[in-house]
Amino acid sequence: MMKVSRSAYYAWLKRPAKVITAEQLNLYRKAKQLFEKSRNSLGYRELRKKLRREGFTVSDYGVQKLMATLGLVVTQRVAYKVTTKCKHSDAVADNLLNQNFNPEAPNQVWAGDVTYLRTGEGWMYLAIVMDLNYIINSQAFFIRKVSPLESFQLLNKLDLSASSASAPSEQGGK
Repeated sequence: MMKVSRSAYYAWLKRPAKVITAEQLNLYRKAKQLFEKSRNSLGYRELRKKLRREGFTVSDYGVQKLMATLGLVVTQRVAYKVTTKCKHSDAVADNLLNQNFNPEAPNQVWAGDVTYLRTGEGWMYLAIVMDLNYIINSQAFFIRKVSPLESFQLLNKLDLSASSASAPSEQGGK
C-alpha cells in the first residue's frame, strides 16, 4: 500500500499534470548526467559552470532549485589517508602465527591491540594483551586483574569525559 489517504489520492488525480518544455527536459537530463558523472560530488556552483559550458542559461538559484527538484544531494568523498608508514628497506617480522588462531595450550599465542579514549584529563591509551587459548576455550577473555581503585579511576575519568564532551578540550577545541 502507498499509505496515502483517499482524499489526497483523489486530489492528486484532479490536479492538472505539470507540463515541462523540451528544453527544460534536456536541462534535467544533462544536469542529472553531469551530477552522476561526478559521482555525486558536484555542488550547485560547479554544476552551474558545467551547464553553462553545455549551452544552458541558468542562475545559482535556478541550479539550487533544479538540484532540489531532481533530488540531487552532494556526498563528499573521504580522501584515502595512508596510516601505515612502511619503508621497504625496513625488516618485516616473520608470520609465526600463520592464521592459526586455535593454539593447543595456554601461553603459546598472544594477541594485542591499542586504542585511545578521550577523558576529562586528555587522551588515555588502553592496551589489551590476551592469550588466544584462553579466549577460544572459555569464550571470554581477561587482560589482567584490575584493582578496584584502578577500575574506579578509569570509570571516573570516562564519566568526566562524557560530561565535558561539549566543553573545549586542551588542544584548542579539536
